[in-house]
Amino acid sequence: MPKPRKQKFPKAVYVEWEDSCDSHGWGEFKKESDGPMLIRSVAILIHRDKDCVALSTSLDPSGKAAGTMTIPTSAIKKLRRIKLDA
Repeated sequence: MPKPRKQKFPKAVYVEWEDSCDSHGWGEFKKESDGPMLIRSVAILIHRDKDCVALSTSLDPSGKAAGTMTIPTSAIKKLRRIKLDA
C-alpha cells in the first residue's frame, strides 16, 4: 500500500496595495475620503511577475482558481508570505 502523500499547501500572502477611489454625485473633493485608499488583502498567490500579482480566494484540487484579482506591481506597498503548513 503506498504511503499517503503529504499535502502541499498553496502560497498564502498578505498584501497591502493602493487602490483607486471614485465618488458618486456632486460634491467637493476630500482627499481623506475621495483619494487613493490603502487596501489589505489575504489570499492565495496564483501568479507573480514584474508587472502584476494575481490572487485567488479559492483553488480546487486540479489547481483551477476562483475569485481571482490582479494587482499591478506598481500599486503594491507590502507583500508577505503567510505560512500555512505546520
